[in-house]
Amino acid sequence: MHGGIGPQLQTVEQIAALKRPIEFCTDVVEPIVWSDPKPELNMTYFASPRGHGYYFNEEALKTFLTRNNLRGLIRGHLFVDGVSIMFNGACITVFSASNYVPEMENNSGILYIDEENNYIPIEYSPLNTPKRRIAEKVIPSLPMYGTPQKSALLIPKIVKCEKAVKVNNFAVNRPRSMSVNVPFDRSSIC
Repeated sequence: MHGGIGPQLQTVEQIAALKRPIEFCTDVVEPIVWSDPKPELNMTYFASPRGHGYYFNEEALKTFLTRNNLRGLIRGHLFVDGVSIMFNGACITVFSASNYVPEMENNSGILYIDEENNYIPIEYSPLNTPKRRIAEKVIPSLPMYGTPQKSALLIPKIVKCEKAVKVNNFAVNRPRSMSVNVPFDRSSIC
């Protein structure tokens, strides 16, 4: 999901029943796009000050997950440093843009789901934004990891770098405060 949930979004069947093309300003679609988790919220939902979507708390999410027989919510939308796990693992936010705010030098993140449905958050240190003339020299030297099929070859190498430990039904391969430095020579990973 991109954003989150709202008070009118009760079941995943409501999402499946949406008529295409989608109208974005509806009680069901708007929270899917705009809503954000807010752990400190003392009510289940609160209208977002942006004017679209809602803030939702752990109780609201657990009610939605239980009603729909779901394990958790994996989402984007919210700026976090790589991957953020909230509500005792029930809500995972993945932010894949490194240096989104250059002054903050945020990590980027991905969530790898292995064959046993363990969730493995992987974070990458921010990449420096190279000058075009430097980038043109570096990119042709990268191994052939440009397609999704070839990129998938990297995941087992990254996952093998450190042993995974179980935390609240999720496998986490490093403490939250650490990140993986990815060199330009990707064959050097593990």
